[in-house]
Amino acid sequence: MAATAMMATLMVAVVVLIRSSYAVWQAHESDMQVAESAYAALRHIVRNARQASGVSAISASSDTTGNLSLTMDSGEIWHWQHDGSGQVLFGIDPASPTEPLAFNIDQLTFVGYEADGTTPTTVVEDIHSIKCAVQITLPAAGGTVRTVSCYAWIRTW
Repeated sequence: MAATAMMATLMVAVVVLIRSSYAVWQAHESDMQVAESAYAALRHIVRNARQASGVSAISASSDTTGNLSLTMDSGEIWHWQHDGSGQVLFGIDPASPTEPLAFNIDQLTFVGYEADGTTPTTVVEDIHSIKCAVQITLPAAGGTVRTVSCYAWIRTW
């Protein structure tokens, strides 16, 4: 009888430990999915910005629903835009961005820089590098806000 009671207590403790570990693992997975979405959008934008022949349009650096249009070597214009509802959209000219690229994105900002790499500008002819920043909120981490950013030099410079 004593052995059965000890075994039942041990099994309950193990089940509680496994369930709480699983809940923590699921919370971490949901945060990682949001973070990976941000990293994927950033990698896509920066990789293509490095292949672009020039900037066609860029939003103001204070615009948290940023948009960017790049002219590629083929003459196509590629667009990225935050739709204001948590999605980053992508599209190739002549259509506006309609294809979802990333989800759960709070803010997307772009800053164009002149040739010195430090002077911000919105004059597309003067832009030689771009800073792209993506802000996300990690839901399982108590609403922690994280911003990731990267710089890309335009290839034709």
